[in-house]
Amino acid sequence: MTSFTWGGATHTGQVRAMNQDNLVTADGLFAVADGMGGHLGGEVASERAVQLLKDRAPAGLEALIDAVRAANLGVHTEAAGNPELRGMGTTLVAVVGTDDGLGLINVGDSRIYLYRSGVLKQLSEDHSLVETMVRRGEITAEAALTHPQRNVVLRALGVDSEVDLDAWTLTPANGDRLVLCSDGLFNEVSGVQIAGILESNADPQAAADRLVEAANEGGGRDNITVVVVDVEADAVSSPVEDRLTQVLFADQAARARADDATREVAVPVGATTPEEPDEPLPPALPPDDGHPNQDADRVPVDDDGADAGEVSEPVGAAPTRSLLRTLAFLMAIILTFGVAAAGVGMWGRMSWFVALSPDDQVTIYQGRPGGFLWLEPTVAERSTLRPDDLEQADLLEMDGGKVVGSLNAAEQYVENLRNRAIERATTTTRATTTTKKPTATTKKPTATTLKPPTATTAPQPSVTTKANSLRSPVARPPMGAP
Repeated sequence: MTSFTWGGATHTGQVRAMNQDNLVTADGLFAVADGMGGHLGGEVASERAVQLLKDRAPAGLEALIDAVRAANLGVHTEAAGNPELRGMGTTLVAVVGTDDGLGLINVGDSRIYLYRSGVLKQLSEDHSLVETMVRRGEITAEAALTHPQRNVVLRALGVDSEVDLDAWTLTPANGDRLVLCSDGLFNEVSGVQIAGILESNADPQAAADRLVEAANEGGGRDNITVVVVDVEADAVSSPVEDRLTQVLFADQAARARADDATREVAVPVGATTPEEPDEPLPPALPPDDGHPNQDADRVPVDDDGADAGEVSEPVGAAPTRSLLRTLAFLMAIILTFGVAAAGVGMWGRMSWFVALSPDDQVTIYQGRPGGFLWLEPTVAERSTLRPDDLEQADLLEMDGGKVVGSLNAAEQYVENLRNRAIERATTTTRATTTTKKPTATTKKPTATTLKPPTATTAPQPSVTTKANSLRSPVARPPMGAP
């Protein structure tokens, strides 16, 4: 019997205005989701995914797989019906208690860690572009930290009607501690720091709170969510039981995808396929490696060798067998190159960037700046913005192409440029336009009253003048005065 004690914490971080992370902490079910997709989409996607997961309350790995697929379809359907949520998605890592251990699920670049006997081990594989390049030996882990496409996620819940996920089981040992977290933790806190915090905080809630605090101290550039689960198990797992065991998805659609060599799928380790219940598959991972197998580049080839009970062929059949082997070898090479070309094509087209077009329009391109091999970038959307509308800093940032992780992110970037251009134009107009109110000068008319002359007695004849016989002069108001 396996029992759990746990703690969970989430924080917006020091930079973001909204927390798009969500978590589940229920007895026997634990999950972390990191939403993506514009202003509202990420929050809606992660919230909807964890709510659908809680509503299903899966018990066991197969039930968890079904619940995750249902959550994926629910998020995708809601996005399809609302233009404001178009392109939204979410990562998801989840752990569920099973009859004989734990079931684990991973989609995206959130992580599951195992802390056992003072050693921290990452159990999940990041479904991100840079981590895929690291695993293939194309770049180093250090280079991945500053790679311009380090935020490109190759898998997420809700972006398509179907989702590829990693699912596997783990037989825990008493005292094991699991950590489920979004990338806001491990992008700010090193593995050594995480292990130290787990070691020094026995209470899982205190450990979760301290990990979030450490991420904020490290910069807090993203939302931070952590769930710490302590496992109390009756049996102590042996080295063999300690190995992670991946399971093949039971539904028919997943089996069909498993046959497609160009897709990344989960492969059983020490388990049996439904078609061959009595014959175990060979290990897909080296011993003691806890990472799910994602080797999509390998192509199965029939060895065409004779079985132990096979009837020997005549000598004359040797050329035929040799020809068949040669054809099989050539087909394998062709298929391998085909898969490689398809992979290169996907990688070369899975990014977007914003740059000035030859006719000086701010344009969204799909592809990689400058092209990649035979793949040239194509125009996804054009805007009406031109260099005169932009600040010098924006022009410098777009010099060579501003790479973003999705079309939605590119549209948001262009929208931000447009808003800044409008704001700058409005500010300039206010600063340079002065309205001068005309002033009217009104002269007050003045009347001059002539005092009537006084009659005097003189030798001259007397003159009598009436005062009202002279009219006072009236000043005319100036032209235009009211």
